[in-house]
Amino acid sequence: MAHYSGEEWKAFIEGTLEEEKFGAMEEHLLECDKCVEEYLSCFSKEGAADDVIELHPRFTSNVMKRINHLETRRRVRAKGRDIFYYSVAACLTIFFVYAGVFEGFACMIPEITQERLETLHPFQEDSQSIIEFGWSDKLMNSTLTFIDTMKPKGEEVLD
Repeated sequence: MAHYSGEEWKAFIEGTLEEEKFGAMEEHLLECDKCVEEYLSCFSKEGAADDVIELHPRFTSNVMKRINHLETRRRVRAKGRDIFYYSVAACLTIFFVYAGVFEGFACMIPEITQERLETLHPFQEDSQSIIEFGWSDKLMNSTLTFIDTMKPKGEEVLD
């Protein structure tokens, strides 16, 4: 099997060969590992010498400035978008409070819980002993008791 030289592979890469020889070399690449190595080495030699691009000394700093500028704009947009979403959420909450939606939910909780208990414990006569209702009152009373313990002794807060 005849092998091709480095100059022939360079001409193959540049495309300056006749079609017949080009086809034969292409077929030879499929069969010969030594020529594949020679062919690939032509790329690494030429790539190292010819493809070196000199960049402007301030290229990196200019790119980083643009990236920082884009990130700053993105953060400002995100902050404005977040404020918009929070404002919309606050408006919807105020609307729902005014419409009494949450009050309706609060009244439905004991009923739903009672129905659930009846399906889970159908033979229990007193399902109230399982779950105590009025948890919000208990929470408020325990919080007030905690706050009262934090007051200095001898001082009274005027209402």
